[in-house]
Amino acid sequence: MFYAWGKGGGPFAFPAITGVEIGSTGRMYVALQVHYNNPNNVTGLVDRSGVNVYRTNQIRATQAGLFLFGTTNFTLLPQIPEYSISGSCPSAQTGAVIPAAGVTAISSFLHSHQRGRRMWTEVWRNGVKVASLGNNQNYDFNLQKVVGFVPFVGLQKNDTITTYCTYDMTKDTQNVTNGELTTNEMCLNFVYYYPLIGTGPIIPCGPVGSSFPASDACSLLPTDPPPAYNLTDWTTANLLFKRGGNVTCKPGFSGTAVLGCAGYGAPYRFSGCTRTPKTQGPTVAPTKPSLNPAVCTTLPIALLFSLAVLW
Repeated sequence: MFYAWGKGGGPFAFPAITGVEIGSTGRMYVALQVHYNNPNNVTGLVDRSGVNVYRTNQIRATQAGLFLFGTTNFTLLPQIPEYSISGSCPSAQTGAVIPAAGVTAISSFLHSHQRGRRMWTEVWRNGVKVASLGNNQNYDFNLQKVVGFVPFVGLQKNDTITTYCTYDMTKDTQNVTNGELTTNEMCLNFVYYYPLIGTGPIIPCGPVGSSFPASDACSLLPTDPPPAYNLTDWTTANLLFKRGGNVTCKPGFSGTAVLGCAGYGAPYRFSGCTRTPKTQGPTVAPTKPSLNPAVCTTLPIALLFSLAVLW
């Protein structure tokens, strides 16, 4: 995943210093995933939604990545007007992920569902709050958007980054848990940063793993695997295939089947299988025709006999 959009959101443009690489050595494909909410099973609905992605041939100075902060491990209790939860990306995790030079956060996309009322993310360093990565004290599910930071926010190794979410549960009579349905809830903050860490594009940080496959998951395009390859024992998570299966060359192809993945959500790339060359039988030297008169006179008789039988 390298971009998330919510209801009411407008366009987003990267600042001139950074962007997401597509093509060449970057992502070769872009897949759009859309979630629909139709609880009454209304038929005949038609959707014409779409996304315009604009490219530039002017390579940016840095590549952007995406942090995912918040929590997916929670249960909201009913009949409570302000039910608050939080999820922290601990210093041990940022210390292991963020490089010594640090990274620069450029924007925030806070996301919950219809019960969400307030959301914000704080950056703590050495026991002191040093920055905010988004703060919406009047969250509206119908007005979600990516908000750019002015100025940008520096993140360092061993920072603790905590996201807080508050919900109105007064209309509920049962517990509510995390999930992709509109009737479920979420507590997430998608934060763009640069320069890109590793191959990216998304780094879950904190207790946010249950909604998203691990970074060892990649997508298969509709036409994959190629005809030369055979996949067995693979498991799926949403629209992603998690590593752990076997890939082999199909009959008629030889070599050692290899597949690679550029990162979370990227398509697998297959290599290693080549068509097995067809083997030819031993070469037989042509024989010279015989000039024996007896053979020359008897051959036409045999051919005429065969034609007579066929006729």
